[in-house]
Order: sequence, then structure tokens, then C-alpha cells
Amino acid sequence: MIVLAETNFVFELSFSRDKFASCLDLLTLAERKEIELLLPAYSLVEPYETMIRRQKARVRAHDMIRTEIAEIGRSEQFKEPASQLGQLTGLLIQAGEVEQQELAKVITKLLEVTTLIDLNAAILQQAAAYRDELGLSPQDSVVFASVMAALALRGGPACFITKNSKDFATPDIAEALERYDCKLLSDFADGHSYVVHRLSSDHPPASAP
Repeated sequence: MIVLAETNFVFELSFSRDKFASCLDLLTLAERKEIELLLPAYSLVEPYETMIRRQKARVRAHDMIRTEIAEIGRSEQFKEPASQLGQLTGLLIQAGEVEQQELAKVITKLLEVTTLIDLNAAILQQAAAYRDELGLSPQDSVVFASVMAALALRGGPACFITKNSKDFATPDIAEALERYDCKLLSDFADGHSYVVHRLSSDHPPASAP
């Protein structure tokens, strides 16, 4: 069975978000060759763009907070609590460093286990069309064009699991996917349950003699 995912799959695994366990099990199924897990190549680049923006925002927040703490700490009555707060602000920078390390580990694993959907000129051209037809953002249109290109080559049965229900869980997108026998699922836990159910249906346990 073919399972397609998008950038949020990478985030869940990297940052241990609420659907981490479901995503990890899907990755394990791919490692065991029980499913073929496909990811747009762009979905391994987009997290770095997000992380850079987040890190810059944290640095700005860190500098602003430290400035305010230093000002508060000039008052004798707030000197001690201000000192404690100053130590906590370092977590903003440390968290970013840890996240970068975890993201790098996850991407290394994904490169070993998943099948990447290469980004090419045809996909970029189709993405531009999807921006107009479906009202997708530039990033989401590249992801969706990648998914559709992979399905056009491989067909189903397949499922596309996304956490981005606001943009992808629409009747038009669900209908486009169904043409290739691909089910749209907008939750990684639901997607995991669906995949496990399909695998058990396709390979039922042998009956006792």
C-alpha cells in the first residue's frame, strides 16, 4: 500500500508532537516494507524554512526579554527574581538548537526509509495551476502537485495523510485524489488506523487447521 504524507509528518517526528506515536509507527511500517511511504522532496526542505523563521523570532524575543529583565533587575526588590528569569530565557535559544539536531536526525532517517517525490519543472508548473484552481498557498500547491504527480505514475490503493485539514481537506482535493484510488485523511492517528486496517484486510491471519 502507498502512503503519502506532507511536511507536518516531518514536524511530528522531529518535535514529538501529539501524533508522534502514529507517525513513528507509519515510519516503522515503511522500514519493514509493509507500506511504501512517499514524501514530496519539498517537505524535507520546508521544515528548515519554518525553523529559521522560528529561531529568528525566538532570538528577537530573547533579546527583548533580557533587556526588560535587566531593567527590572535594577530595582533592589526585583533583583533576585530577575536573575532567575534571566536564566530561563536561555531556554529559548537552547530549544532551537535541540530542534535543529532532532530535525537533522529525522531527515536522515526519512532519506533512508521513504521514497521522495522529486521536485521538477512539471510539478512546479502544475503547482501554479493549483494555486489558481484550488486557492492553495505556494507551499501547499507544491506539496499537492507532488502528490498528484506520484499518484499519476503509481495509482492506488493509496492514502494521503495530512494534518493541514484547513487547506487540503476540501471536496475538490478529495475528489481529485479519489480518481487515483487515494483516500484523503486529515489526522495522522486516523491515517495510521486506516493503514493498519487496510493491511490487516489485505493480509488476514491464516485460519487455524
